[in-house]
Amino acid sequence: MPPYKEEDVQGAIDAVLHGQSVQGASCDWGIPRTTFMGRIQGLKPRRSSHQLQQILSESQEIQLANWILCQSNMGYAPSHTTVRSMVTKLLRLNGLNRTPGKNWMNRFLACHPEIYTIKGVRIDNQCINRASPEVIRMFFELFDAPTIKDIPPQHRYNMDETRIMEGLGVNGLVLGSSERKRIYVKSSVSRHWTTILECISTTSQYIKPLVIFKGKNVQAQWYPERLEEYEGWAFTYSENGWTSNSTAVEWIKDIFKPQTRPQNSDDSTLPESQTPKKPTHELEKVADIDIFTPSHGYQITELVWQIQKHLENSNYITRLLLRKVNKALDDKNMVLALKNRRIEELELQLEAIRPSKRLRVPENPNSKFVKIPEIMKAKEELEAKIASWKAKNPELMAVTTSKLVESIPMEQLMFEFQLE
Repeated sequence: MPPYKEEDVQGAIDAVLHGQSVQGASCDWGIPRTTFMGRIQGLKPRRSSHQLQQILSESQEIQLANWILCQSNMGYAPSHTTVRSMVTKLLRLNGLNRTPGKNWMNRFLACHPEIYTIKGVRIDNQCINRASPEVIRMFFELFDAPTIKDIPPQHRYNMDETRIMEGLGVNGLVLGSSERKRIYVKSSVSRHWTTILECISTTSQYIKPLVIFKGKNVQAQWYPERLEEYEGWAFTYSENGWTSNSTAVEWIKDIFKPQTRPQNSDDSTLPESQTPKKPTHELEKVADIDIFTPSHGYQITELVWQIQKHLENSNYITRLLLRKVNKALDDKNMVLALKNRRIEELELQLEAIRPSKRLRVPENPNSKFVKIPEIMKAKEELEAKIASWKAKNPELMAVTTSKLVESIPMEQLMFEFQLE
C-alpha cells in the first residue's frame, strides 16, 4: 500500500462522518483498515504518541523548519551538517548531551514535506544584493513600453549571464523550499569568477557565448588542447571577471548584431525610428580638415617658431614656454629619444624570445574579443618557442632532466617501470 499522510487520515475520517463506510473510506484514501479503525476509536497519530521519544518537541521542529525556509529565502540555505549542528545546540539548551542520529534528518524531512534537499549554487553576495525590487520593477516598466511590445517575437532575445567560481566543492546540497529545484547561496569567499554571456530568442535561435575571464589580458594557458567544440565562441577579460557596460556595448556590436542580422534588408531587428542616423554632413566637415604631422626635428622647430610668431597678444610667459618646448626637442634630445625607443624594442624582443608558460594572446585592434583561431595561433607560437629554446640549450635540458631523475624516489621509478 502506498504511503499516506495525516491529511489523508483526516480526509477519510471526514468522509466517514458524512456517511461513507469505513471500508470504502479506507480504500479510497489508501489507509490500512486496522490503522483507520484505531484512529476512529480515538488513538493518536504515531508522531503524537511517540512525542516523548523524540529529541525535539513538535513546536521546536516547527520553528526549525521555519528557520530553514527563512535562511534559504535570504540566500543562506543551510546544509545537512549545519542543521544537525543547530539541532545539537537545541539539545544542549534542553539539557541533553547528545547528537541527532544518522536517520534523524530523513525522518525530519518526511514530517515536513515543505522542505526538500535541493542543489545550492554559489553566487557572490554583491550580485544578490544589487538585484533589488526597485531594479526589477524598473525593468518590467521598460518591458511594458509600446515600442518594446511592437518588436516581433522572432526578434526578441533573452540575454543572461552565468558565473563559474574557481575552486572545488563550492556547490553542494542544501535544504530549501520543495517548490524549487535549485537555490542561490550567497558566498563572501574571495575567488576568481568567470562570467559567460548567453543569449537565445523566442524562436530558439541562440547566440555564440562570450566568456569573460579575470585578468589583465587573455592568456593561452587558460584553454584546453582541443578547441574544436568551442568554434565561434568569443573570449575577453576584465579586472574582476564580471561584465560591464563597455563589454555589453562591444558584445552588441561584435557578436549580437552580426549573428542576428536578418537576410532580408526590410526585416530589421530595430525599427526604423530606433536606428541611429549617420551624420554625413559632420563627417564631411571632419574629412576636409588637413592634419600635418612633422616627421623631422627641424620641422618641429619651425612649427614652434611659426606658432610663436602668429600668436596674438602673446605675453612673456607664453614665449618662455615655447622656447622651452623648442629646446626640449632639439637634435640631441631627439637622438636620445630614438635610442631609448630602440632599447625598449630590443627588450620587448628579448622578452618574446624567452620561453614562458604564459603567453598573451594577441588581440585584434578592431575587436575587444578574442576568437578561437587567435588562441590556437598563440598556443602554436608558445610550443614553437619552447621547442626552439630546448634545441638551443641542450645542456640546460640535460641538467634539468638529471636533477628531476635524482628527485624521484627509486621505488617510484621501479613502480613506473613495472607499469610500462
